[in-house]
Amino acid sequence: MSAWNLMTVSSSMLKQPDSRQAAFKLPTSGSMLADVAIAADDVYSAAAVYAVASTWQQKALRSVMFGKRRDVLMLARWEHTPTAVLQAMWQGSDVLNDHSVQLRLLRNANTPAQSLIKHSQQVNAQSLLGLISQHPQAPAVLLKQIAVVDEDTEHLKSVCRNQAADSEVLQALLDRASADFDRDIVANPHASAQMLHAIYRRGDPYVRAAVLGHQACPADLLDVATDDDELVVQRQLARDERLGLSKLQEFAKHEDAAVRATVAANRGYPAEQLSIFVVDTSPAVRRALAAREDLSDSLMRQLSGDEDAWVRQWLGRNPALRLDLMWELAADPVLDVRRAVARNTHCPAILLEKLAADESGWVRAAVAYQSNAGRELMMQLFRDTDIDVLSGVASNPKTPMALLKRLAKHEDADVRRGVILNPTVKREVLLPMLEDPYYLHRVLLTGHKKLTEADKWPLHEDPDNRVRFSVFKWFADRLGGV
Repeated sequence: MSAWNLMTVSSSMLKQPDSRQAAFKLPTSGSMLADVAIAADDVYSAAAVYAVASTWQQKALRSVMFGKRRDVLMLARWEHTPTAVLQAMWQGSDVLNDHSVQLRLLRNANTPAQSLIKHSQQVNAQSLLGLISQHPQAPAVLLKQIAVVDEDTEHLKSVCRNQAADSEVLQALLDRASADFDRDIVANPHASAQMLHAIYRRGDPYVRAAVLGHQACPADLLDVATDDDELVVQRQLARDERLGLSKLQEFAKHEDAAVRATVAANRGYPAEQLSIFVVDTSPAVRRALAAREDLSDSLMRQLSGDEDAWVRQWLGRNPALRLDLMWELAADPVLDVRRAVARNTHCPAILLEKLAADESGWVRAAVAYQSNAGRELMMQLFRDTDIDVLSGVASNPKTPMALLKRLAKHEDADVRRGVILNPTVKREVLLPMLEDPYYLHRVLLTGHKKLTEADKWPLHEDPDNRVRFSVFKWFADRLGGV
């Protein structure tokens, strides 16, 4: 008998006599749901219900899940394995003797914090400690311990980048009086203004630029940065809306196009002074300008005739675009510009009707996804043969239910998925889709609000393990400890 079998109890010894009959009944409690999973003797179903099972049921479920090492390895690695199941693995004595399982558990983002603490106390392998240092569930107290005593530079950098590391952990790393971790500390959102000050003054240009881009960067540090002549720093500084107008005006005439483009997009730069950018020689600057919603009529007119198609495309998406210019761009020879207009949130229904007849399916697809498009337009686009267009029609809330019913039988999976995701779709349209050939669609239906428990329950015997897991997990979350 394998080592994993020794840590479990035979599931056949723990099954209730009527558990097989329970599989045909709609479960009304977590205990009843666990009985069905035990009877199914299926690893995925067992994992889905483990958290809501009783103590004796959990013993049987562990036998199902951990009876074979290959199943243990799969569950330890799988990104959907519930935390309760991973916790149960740590409680088995064989975990500490199976390096492959350890590695998978430490790489699994769902592994609970208490398990990481226990593991760090029992295993001293440097490779495993490195995995703990970057684990998203690692508790701050454990990360601080690593930050203080570990000598492995890569481990310490992992701690810096770990979003679970709070300011106290980062300060412990900063106290090591080494600039080796500055770049990684700045990448952490928990870095404090005090830390950023210290790092900026000793950092290289790229570190200083990163400091200026940090959400906690203090305003007084901007004053220090205005005297920095490094280009990478100036590019980042030009993004900050708190920068003084005089410095922004200086950057607006900068020799570097990236700096000028950043200023053009900076909402702190006054709208009445934007004309300097409309004649800029760099298309990147004019593109950034075209996306601003505070453009004057005159600037919009000039940009609408720009020779760079991307400028016109950004202008076409601009919700502040004048209606007359929107009509002009809707006739642009470049299809991406016409598509931009079709995607504009303020594009009127009458213009969408024109674009719905565009020669490009990519443009018509943009119309199909438009919330401003009406019922009649959806009926028109339903006759289209382009898959992208039909996918948009299938997902559009304005599409009549009779058409959704027909699209639900379409041969293309993208079109059928659009029906499932349509917020107005009715239960009667979805019911036949419970037998959709694509497993992902059946997974989506297990959580669909329009379907009842009785509708979903037959999927617990689906041939695809991902569907079985999804439906059992949905019922487990709903029933809880009932």
